[in-house]
Amino acid sequence: MPGPNFVVAGTVKAGTTSLYNYLKQHPEVYMSPIKEPHHFATDMQVANFGPVYSSMVKTDISSELSGNLSDIRMNAAIVQDLRDYQQLYRDVKNEKAIGEASTSYMYSATAAREIFNYNPKAKVIMSLRNPLQRAYSHYLMNYKSGYVKGSFQEELLNDIQREPKGWGISRLYMEHGFYASQIQRYFDVFPKEQILILLFDEIKKDPDEVMRRVYNFLGVDSSFQPATNVVHNKTVIPRGPFARFILSQQKVISAFGQIIPKKVRQTVYESLFTSTGLPPFLPSTRELLTDYYKSDIQETGKLIGRDLSAWLEPRG
Repeated sequence: MPGPNFVVAGTVKAGTTSLYNYLKQHPEVYMSPIKEPHHFATDMQVANFGPVYSSMVKTDISSELSGNLSDIRMNAAIVQDLRDYQQLYRDVKNEKAIGEASTSYMYSATAAREIFNYNPKAKVIMSLRNPLQRAYSHYLMNYKSGYVKGSFQEELLNDIQREPKGWGISRLYMEHGFYASQIQRYFDVFPKEQILILLFDEIKKDPDEVMRRVYNFLGVDSSFQPATNVVHNKTVIPRGPFARFILSQQKVISAFGQIIPKKVRQTVYESLFTSTGLPPFLPSTRELLTDYYKSDIQETGKLIGRDLSAWLEPRG
């Protein structure tokens, strides 16, 4: 049974969802029906997952995979068993590029080696976002979902003190943004020509040009133009306390998403969220994060041969 010959080794809130959707449109690319199977992040301490992530562990994956893969509506799951993981690719026909996009693979200390052991010829795509903006967007995602209520700086400081730490256990607002060591893990095991590193701002500014580079990298038709006009994971927040309460009820939200038609879901979504009145990213918080990330940003720039100094500017 075929398996992936490339992965989008993502981090949270850095364009992984957009890349997944653009790749999924290409006729020569097959993407896992579960965007984030997290199979190669074998260092996950799933027994310690918080309530937000525990549902990913409790899901009966084998049962989900027993039906039509096209009916799967899960965005993410913890697919630990190799047989289950390979079942995600049973519908592969003659696609040249076969992949998935898990947001744990950059942070994970084991994923790079596990991917290499599975397929030494696998190609790896990463997208890097200014770590200050990434952390803020990560906070807004949790604020939107009703998981946090404090200011950005309060949540940052709370998460620094949170124990134990880990993917699915603590927020890792800060830790996800230390790119240098995360990239180095992949450089240590993969030939550099098998790794493509993108910048989030480039994807946002000119997604068509970026996808041509991605398609060329994967060896598929680079003249194909995906629909890049749809905004994925738009930054919004609940309209009020009632919306925040509804959005915090995970079982209700999950059931709602399974049975309500897409057009109706969109109407309800627009009634619950607004893109105005976002919690602010204060200058004092920006200064704190700039000091925190400065040396790692400089090291990351040297590592990938890119000038990332703009990330350290006041409006970077």
